[in-house]
Amino acid sequence: MEVDLSGPVFTISNVILYAMMMTSANILLKTRFARIPTFIAEFVSIIGYYAVTNLFSLSVEYRIPLAFLYLVLVIEVAHRGEWFYKLLVIALIYVAMVFSEILYVMLIPKELTLDHDLFNQHAVSIFAFYLFVNLVMQTLVVIALLVTQKRYQGLLLGKQWLLFPIFPISQVLAFSGWFSSYLVSDTIVAPGRVIPTLLFCIAADFSVILTIWRTARTTELSVRNELLEEQIGSEESYYKQLSSTFEDIRTMRHDIDNHLYTMQTLLEEGQMEEAKDYVRKMKDEDHAKLLLPGCHNTVVASYLEKKMADFQSDGLRLATDVSLPSNLSVTNPDLICIFGNLLNNAQEACQAMPDADIHLSVTYHEPYLRIVCTNPLANDLQGQSDEQKKRRIPELERGIGHSILRTMAERYDGQFRTETTGQSYEAEVILKTRKE
Repeated sequence: MEVDLSGPVFTISNVILYAMMMTSANILLKTRFARIPTFIAEFVSIIGYYAVTNLFSLSVEYRIPLAFLYLVLVIEVAHRGEWFYKLLVIALIYVAMVFSEILYVMLIPKELTLDHDLFNQHAVSIFAFYLFVNLVMQTLVVIALLVTQKRYQGLLLGKQWLLFPIFPISQVLAFSGWFSSYLVSDTIVAPGRVIPTLLFCIAADFSVILTIWRTARTTELSVRNELLEEQIGSEESYYKQLSSTFEDIRTMRHDIDNHLYTMQTLLEEGQMEEAKDYVRKMKDEDHAKLLLPGCHNTVVASYLEKKMADFQSDGLRLATDVSLPSNLSVTNPDLICIFGNLLNNAQEACQAMPDADIHLSVTYHEPYLRIVCTNPLANDLQGQSDEQKKRRIPELERGIGHSILRTMAERYDGQFRTETTGQSYEAEVILKTRKE
């Protein structure tokens, strides 16, 4: 095909194409610097790369893989996040571009690609159609990844993310080789043979995204199931303790009778101050026995009491200030999931700190439930990587708890944030809820 690859229409269409690809990348990935300057710098660097390759008149078989590698380099420098997820984003954006190019070539008459003059006469229409197809493909990729990324990016292992880009990258390599051969030959390939294969590959790519969703969902369920098992164990202990309390009812009644008799005697003898002091001591003793007086949710109370005992066995102190109604619209499994992730993260962070003080605060001001967990930071853990720190669930990636907490907050129109101040780490979950 003798198409003018340096003409103004071709150049402008490629500028628009690269701008679309950069826009997709900036929507899906967090930037290291301000977003607009980052986009401009990326766009200029890509245009510079295009100008250099055009200057040396590189053929298609070199342009496609080199452009992909250059795009990987630009995204790695300009964006934050795990490199394997960035690689997946780049691979899918680029494969959308390759598929668009093949699809539009299959949909236009072969005579246009073989006749230089005829192609240039219709260049505006051809490239407009190409950009439209590319826009549709890019949009589908962005939507699919946004839906997957919003809830599940933090729930996957690095090695799992690493497997996903392999398939779209292999498609790029295979189709770029075929495409370069097709462009330099006079062979006419029936669209009925190529387009079904292309559509099958597109379906396969979206099945990869679906696999990401299902894999992450399985991971999330593993974490939730573990926390629910803790809840069941704490409830069992709680109700056993409750049953034993019923057995002591007669003793309790006997003690109450003794207290009433003592108070009556003091009052009859006119010892008012002694009677008040006796009542005060009884009240203080009663509060000392009640660990969570402000928590009216028995499921959460039993779970937190169990966690307090676990902390104590690890040499840690868990101080609580809990004010929680019993009839909120937040489900008990979700509450246990939130408390479990917050407390387990704090417990892990303080394993190397004997006698560390962790504080849990729960307040409800309608319609917002605010849960804050604060723990100190160990000096010897601050320089460790995530891989070096002990994991509560060895086979799962660190940071999964934060991803679940963020999901919970979004589910109840709230927010999740973390903050490190000096030697202290604070995690806060706010939920919008109501009394039922």
